[in-house]
Amino acid sequence: MSNPYQPQRKMLSQIRKCVKYIDEPWAVTPSLVEISPSGRCNHKCSHCMYADSHDGSMLDWDSIRRLIEDLAEMETKAIIWSGGGEPLLSDVIYDGMSHAKNFSLKQGLNTNGYFLDDDALAIKILQTHDWVRVSLDALTRKTYEKIHGVDHWDKVIDNIIHFTDLQREMNNWNCKIGVGIVASMHNWCELTESRVKLLMDTLRLDNFQIKPSVRQEDWLDDWQFGYAMSKIKKIGKRYDKVSSTDYKWDAIGQTRTYDYCGAAHFLSYVDAKGDVYPCSSLQNDKKWIMGNINHESFKDIWYSPYRMIKVSNLDGERHESLPYCPQACRGNEINKFLHELTHSDVLHKEFI
Repeated sequence: MSNPYQPQRKMLSQIRKCVKYIDEPWAVTPSLVEISPSGRCNHKCSHCMYADSHDGSMLDWDSIRRLIEDLAEMETKAIIWSGGGEPLLSDVIYDGMSHAKNFSLKQGLNTNGYFLDDDALAIKILQTHDWVRVSLDALTRKTYEKIHGVDHWDKVIDNIIHFTDLQREMNNWNCKIGVGIVASMHNWCELTESRVKLLMDTLRLDNFQIKPSVRQEDWLDDWQFGYAMSKIKKIGKRYDKVSSTDYKWDAIGQTRTYDYCGAAHFLSYVDAKGDVYPCSSLQNDKKWIMGNINHESFKDIWYSPYRMIKVSNLDGERHESLPYCPQACRGNEINKFLHELTHSDVLHKEFI
């Protein structure tokens, strides 16, 4: 089974857009947009970087409808329903999924899994999505409760089993179902080969992702982080369905090799208030808001001089190596790839 978490290889699949980026970066339209339809969450995860955005805001149907139609017109390939808050708390996400499917947009979903017991919603997700990832973050009930701040372990596990049962009943193998673990000092000890394999087999998962918490306070020290990284990488090498996201572990603590966020030409993020950001990592900082889809179209925001100014300011030389951006962000590998394209110093490059 090929590993689905290889950002640089994915960029090769969009090589025509990458060539366009070299010649006309401001003419490139986003390949992927993350949408947070809900500013509410029923969990209180200790590692959540976006708890400040849980203000109860909700995207309404008109805003989601217009956004999807704009993205389709701009030939955006995919969207991710994510957070912010828990996306399945949105009253209009069901219709949003159908509308995106009508426009042939690929869809992914990040969820805590609590609401997957709604059969109508679960079937709609399986019919419209390419993948679903449930944020589990633990392999035992005790650790789950400590990290998520709620005692929903049994319900979420039962929901995942029911969800994979539906996948089999529908004979729908187009939607890949996985679990996500954010590794930290709270859970890394229980991430053993036997436990991971047992959970994968019990839940009948298509994939299992383990990525590091990028918050320094989630690790006791560098030694613990390094030991956890070594342990988790071994699990990823042993099982095809497990992604240990080596590239994320390797990025933490390292100096960036690029000086500009070219990924902001390929990605965008819309929060539950309708504010548009270059990416989800910057959603806590209002100075990066590029516009609001409740007041103007996403397309107008994307091509506006105001957005160009904001994205131009994602400049490492001007801002000391992008200190406001978390390490191991979604755009990191994209930026490394784009930097190689635009800063090649290969000797005698004509002699291929």
